[in-house]
Amino acid sequence: MKSHLKFAWALVLSACCLAAAAKPAAENVLFIIFDDMNDWVGYLSREGRDNPLVPLIPDEARRKAVIDWITPNMDKLASEGVAFTQAHANFPLCGPSRASFLSGKLPTSTAFFSNEQNFREVAEGGSEIVTLPEYLKQQGFLSVEAGKVFHKQRGGQPGPSHPQSDPQSWSVQNVEWCGMWWNFPPVQENGKHYSGNPWRYAPETTFGEYQAKGEAAAVLPLKDRWHNGYFTIDYFADNFCFGHLPGLDDERYARKNRLSEQQTFDYKHAAFVSAFLNQKVGKKQKFKYDAAPLTTDLREGVPSLGKGQRFFMAAGMFLPHDPYITPKSYHDELSEFLSLDDIATGNIDALNAMMYEDEEWALGRGAKSVAHVSQLHQGFVKASKENTGDASRYWRECVFSYLACLKFADDRLGQLMEGLEKSAFADNTAIVLCGDNGLHLGSHEHWSKISLWSEATHVPLIIKAPGVNPGICRETVSLVDLYPTMLDLLGLDAPANAQKLDGTSLMPQLADASAGRHEPVVIGYSTYGLPFCYAVDDGEWRLQDYRNVDGKTFVLYDLENDPMESIDLMPDLEKNPQARAAYERLRRYLDRHLVGKASQKKQ
Repeated sequence: MKSHLKFAWALVLSACCLAAAAKPAAENVLFIIFDDMNDWVGYLSREGRDNPLVPLIPDEARRKAVIDWITPNMDKLASEGVAFTQAHANFPLCGPSRASFLSGKLPTSTAFFSNEQNFREVAEGGSEIVTLPEYLKQQGFLSVEAGKVFHKQRGGQPGPSHPQSDPQSWSVQNVEWCGMWWNFPPVQENGKHYSGNPWRYAPETTFGEYQAKGEAAAVLPLKDRWHNGYFTIDYFADNFCFGHLPGLDDERYARKNRLSEQQTFDYKHAAFVSAFLNQKVGKKQKFKYDAAPLTTDLREGVPSLGKGQRFFMAAGMFLPHDPYITPKSYHDELSEFLSLDDIATGNIDALNAMMYEDEEWALGRGAKSVAHVSQLHQGFVKASKENTGDASRYWRECVFSYLACLKFADDRLGQLMEGLEKSAFADNTAIVLCGDNGLHLGSHEHWSKISLWSEATHVPLIIKAPGVNPGICRETVSLVDLYPTMLDLLGLDAPANAQKLDGTSLMPQLADASAGRHEPVVIGYSTYGLPFCYAVDDGEWRLQDYRNVDGKTFVLYDLENDPMESIDLMPDLEKNPQARAAYERLRRYLDRHLVGKASQKKQ
């Protein structure tokens, strides 16, 4: 436990930081957001409480090779800034999480929990929200959006006018081709135009037909690694598919489409950021940018980053979000030191079985009804066994493909860093990097996010800024803290309106990475018609609250001794006074937090 002396010192540091707020640490911000990036990244695998890759890749030498390979650029940034090992999203889903950290409001305050709706229209107080880029724009900053920053319409091509891109927040937008499937460009084949959505290639039977038959969790089998001239895809299941773009040595690929890493939209958005940072100063000018597409306003010309013009630039990268598809070269590189046989999903199966089958530790009925989303997992296993004779093969291939996607995403970070370093703004720009939420790949028999376990909320968070001392921060923080933190970095006060920011500035931790915090993280979860459920995490214990489901169920995990969150301690409270004390403390904190909150009013 942290000492009172350390807490007092943190308060002193905080006061000093606030007093110095008039002198900004940075003139500008480059905010980099990765979609569905979990805690497998290098610095978290090395510095976290427990390496999440240990059960999946038990061979130490191979695991080290993977960790060193997947995120070298992120590891470099982590060594140059403050790297947070216990950062959590406040909602385990893209749209609500992004609306939260860009508005500075917790989902419990706004009751906004949808990917499909516009937060300004349905969130509590949504019309009064002043987002971070909007506020900085009001303060004279050039606010620039590239890629997926706010959540975009699922499966569509929203463009800068789409309300979910929040046009009022931005001075400049380059957000075309940023929907669910839009990391890959359209192609022409046999006289037909195909979008980058691999779903539209499904032969014979569509997933919608499976759903119409009442088989919503079925896996659409594709025989012999069916190749459509664009993707090599192994299977579809719900939103999940994996594989790779054909390599340059693929004759049909080279002749027909010539798709490459440079043609993916993440690459293009990173190229846009680099080009924008390195444009010639002066008056508004035609913007020279080789990697189309460009939105109309950019074709006509953009404001200049002239002398004294401050900026907030947000770059949203799509990968490693599904579909887990990369150029083939990434699979080839990973194959040099990791094979499918090295991925031990059986170890995760054993933990899952303990959770759901052991009478003593199994989840309660109410929690299980919400938390145990096993149909997709069971579909993976069933289809894998039927199609390959190996029940775990699809699972292992999906893990392999996700690792390749992490590497692809890290290369985009390197692309962004190189663009900033070549520009005139390298020395006065803060870099803030985060994932929007975590991700399950079979753990707890769960896929995707939308759960209250740490896999769905634990994210990378790194802040590098002038004057910030590098270090590892092991305090529990959350993404809602980013709004006030970036304002402090820029030397600005909070918006002078009715909006109250829910987060707490991380400036004390940026001054001293070991500074204490003593503030649990509150996570909200409600989607697809489910009642609001909650988790509260203080770094040592995690309490899940399913009372709105069944009126009674809590789940408690000891994070120090059970970092995989496999053993619910609630049935054992009478025999475990330490667990009882943790439960009572976290429940009191959560109950106080929820008083008057919009999420409770909507139950």
